[in-house]
Amino acid sequence: MKKWEAIAFQEFSQWFILDIDNKGNWMFTDLTIGTFMQPLKDTKEYWIFFVEMIYKLHKCNMIRFVDGENPIRLLVGNDLDNLEDFWCDTIEDFCNLLASRYKYRKSDVGYQPWIYPVGKYQEIIRKYEREMDYISFDIDESEADKEIKNFKINENFINEIEKIFEASEVEWKDKEKFLEKSETEKEEKFSSLEK
Repeated sequence: MKKWEAIAFQEFSQWFILDIDNKGNWMFTDLTIGTFMQPLKDTKEYWIFFVEMIYKLHKCNMIRFVDGENPIRLLVGNDLDNLEDFWCDTIEDFCNLLASRYKYRKSDVGYQPWIYPVGKYQEIIRKYEREMDYISFDIDESEADKEIKNFKINENFINEIEKIFEASEVEWKDKEKFLEKSETEKEEKFSSLEK
């Protein structure tokens, strides 16, 4: 993963452990897809990266949809009282639909379904949770570049996840069709943050 992807994925993973049990220990929680579609940077590249991670984690049996729905339902719209249902028979169809919602990101609310970490993913998060840097949900957009530059990536965490992806040979084949050519310029901008 590129540096910004590792930061985004580490953030993504930590969002699952934002609840505390009655003994003061971090515990896992389920979250809506919408939680993950609020990246540090408002670019299509970030959006598509999050969709890709949902795809890969699902294909590797590391997240599940809480309702266990099949077909998978995407519930979304710009009015919480009147959300639209979109039904997808496969994770590929679901991710393609989610990727296509990028243009509505400013008006959409209520992205569902809910997802939950399971199996090896939950084990790896638990293993490294105390050694992972974190960026607040409430960060001011003007501070994002500074936070990204100073962020400490837990390389062991990222490496374990990448090994699972590689061993499973998962690849979201439709990713590139959602990225425009202008995204290359944005990618170069992100690369400058890595130095």
